[in-house]
Amino acid sequence: MKKLLSVFAVCAAGVVAALACLAGCAVDDGGPEDPKNENAVDVFIFMGQSNMSGYGNTAEAIPCEEGHGFEFRAVSGSDEDGWLYPVEEPFGKTENNEIISDQRTGSMVSAFCESYYQSTGMPVVAVSASISGSSILKWLPGEPDTAYDEAARRLNACLDYLETQTEYEVRHIGMVWCQGETDAYNEEHGEFGYCQKLTTLYESLNRDAGVENCFVVTPSMYTDGSVIEHKRKLIDKQVRLCEESDDFVLVSRKFENVPANLREDPHFCQGVYNVCGWEAGKNAALFFETDSEMICGTYVEGEAEELAARFGITITYSRFM
Repeated sequence: MKKLLSVFAVCAAGVVAALACLAGCAVDDGGPEDPKNENAVDVFIFMGQSNMSGYGNTAEAIPCEEGHGFEFRAVSGSDEDGWLYPVEEPFGKTENNEIISDQRTGSMVSAFCESYYQSTGMPVVAVSASISGSSILKWLPGEPDTAYDEAARRLNACLDYLETQTEYEVRHIGMVWCQGETDAYNEEHGEFGYCQKLTTLYESLNRDAGVENCFVVTPSMYTDGSVIEHKRKLIDKQVRLCEESDDFVLVSRKFENVPANLREDPHFCQGVYNVCGWEAGKNAALFFETDSEMICGTYVEGEAEELAARFGITITYSRFM
């Protein structure tokens, strides 16, 4: 009898402890309070075309503070010189080879990583894989001259490396996608099937590298000073895909409604890349960390200057460094 009472007391104590734990996890500021694994990192591969590669001005980029983000250099890294480097702009500058190569002068990635860390306390390990002017066909598995295998190789090399390092433990794996300018005309004037192709790409990376979600940054809708209707329609299709599929998450529309003085169509000055990356990082963090509703508004005049001022940066409205 005493033994039974003892067991009951232990169980009751366990219930009380569990209830106390639940009470202690209640959030009062909309953010998570669960203790973090100090070794945890979240991995993102940044894919797409020129506005993912970034045609901004490095000197005006939002800095990613020490320990807040790391670039895994799948091309230029080595066992001798190291594989992880601090995230800085131009992100991916050393990661060109015969399959994936581009000019990169300043992107959204450093702002994404800093925003993500400020929202989660979680460092990002970032992988570069983007090509200016590339069609989505370039990124599909099994297509001729595809870059898919190289992108998957880079991501898996990163994950394999992190698995061997006791100081890192991968928590989430995501892809950030900004592409579509090249395919908008074909989508409008034929049976191109853009969203089906994007779904195939995501499903392949999910299978081959464990990517959990595709985080979508809508592309530029501008050509030579004008909004192009077929580009706008493709953006609408990307937004609907994110609304209809749990696998796709809209994280930024800040390349829309951008004033002409912040653009060199179809690209943007660094201030806009900063704003876009900052919102994308914040919304990706909200998706993983809370049940809060993500807000993806278009660009609001003055945002580039306001965000830059927080970091002591002056926007010069010049694209290149």
